[in-house]
Amino acid sequence: MAHRSPAPPPPPLAAILCSLAFLAAGCADAPRRGMAASAEYLTAHTNPALREAVTVTAVQGGDSGRSGIPWVSRGDFEKALVDSLHRAGYLAPSAGEVRYALEADVLEATIENSDRPFRYLDTEENVTTTIRYRLMDRERGVTLLDRRIEVPYHAANSTGFLTATRIRAADEGSARESIEALIDELDRLQVREGE
Repeated sequence: MAHRSPAPPPPPLAAILCSLAFLAAGCADAPRRGMAASAEYLTAHTNPALREAVTVTAVQGGDSGRSGIPWVSRGDFEKALVDSLHRAGYLAPSAGEVRYALEADVLEATIENSDRPFRYLDTEENVTTTIRYRLMDRERGVTLLDRRIEVPYHAANSTGFLTATRIRAADEGSARESIEALIDELDRLQVREGE
C-alpha cells in the first residue's frame, strides 16, 4: 500500500500579505503622465516675439530621492521643460546665438501633512511644488520674466496603491502644471518687436 506524503504546511501569514501587497501594487498603479505640458497648452497661440527664440540655459534644484520617497529629478524636469517649450513653439532650433535664455530653479516640493501620525493610511496625497523661472534678453542684458510659480497638485488613490507612488504622481503633476503656468506666462508676455 502506497503511503501519501503529508500535506505541506500553509505559508506564513506574513508571506501571504506581502504577496497580496505586491500584486495589488502592480495592478493598481496607473500609468505615469510625466511632467511635460498637456496638449491644450501646446496648441495654443504662440507669442510671435518669442517663437523659436528661447533656449534653456540652466535647471537647478530637484532631487531623485528624499528620505526614501521619490521626488522630481532635475534631469526629468529639464527634459519635460525642453520638450514642452519645443512643442509649444518657443524652443530655438539650436542653442547657438539665441536671444532669450530661460533658467529654472526647483526650489521646493512640500507634501501636505507629512508629519501627521498614521498619514501612510491616507488614500490621497497633495504636493505643492515651487519653481522659479527667469527669462533673460541676452542682447539687452535685461530680465523679461522672473516668477516663482507655486502649484498644488492632488493625487487620489486611483493614481496608485502605494503611498510613494501617489507622492511621485503628485510631484510630477505639480511640476507639469508649473510648466503649463510658465507657458501661459510666455503666451502673454509683452515683448515689443525690435527690442
